[in-house]
Amino acid sequence: MFSRSEDAEVVLVTRVDRDLLRGLQPSEISRNPSRRRQGVVITFECEQCGPGLEWTLAQHNGESFAAWRIP
Repeated sequence: MFSRSEDAEVVLVTRVDRDLLRGLQPSEISRNPSRRRQGVVITFECEQCGPGLEWTLAQHNGESFAAWRIP
């Protein structure tokens, strides 16, 4: 999850894997699906092919955007 005030230079990144990790990152390198605010990324991993697909969720001007991306 990416928690960010509008156009902030840093974003709070919360990653849940086997452990819960939190930390601040510069917004431009955080991989946040939202260019201006909060976003969510869910990573999918195949047993045979490994990680390779992400589902993203972001909002802009009152609209929600969901998309698939390859990291």
